[in-house]
Amino acid sequence: MATKKKAKSDWPGHREDVVAMLDAMFADDEGIVRGQMMGHPSWYVLVNGKKKLFTSAWEQGITLKLPEDVIEELYSENRARPFEPMGPGKSMKGWVYIQHERIADIRAEEELIHLSRDYVVQ
Repeated sequence: MATKKKAKSDWPGHREDVVAMLDAMFADDEGIVRGQMMGHPSWYVLVNGKKKLFTSAWEQGITLKLPEDVIEELYSENRARPFEPMGPGKSMKGWVYIQHERIADIRAEEELIHLSRDYVVQ
């Protein structure tokens, strides 16, 4: 059987230190599994046998699925920006992108990461 050679992805990369941090954060949680979203390491909550995406390593930070009121607060505090994987002006509703240079600053967003996990379970 012939197979097609997969074309090189145009998606931006991700940071391995962010992946390691998220893996460690959820290492003891059997209800969370790692997978992929758009070719990027992503974490899902298992809900009734189905996977629900809540965070992903993307470029220099993370993406999070959050309630609209939290998103608006993050925007007003300049802590996040819209997640626009398809380009400027094409944001994914309910998703934000948070970027920090230092891994300690990304780790400091742990409360938001857990909020995202809890939000997708509802």
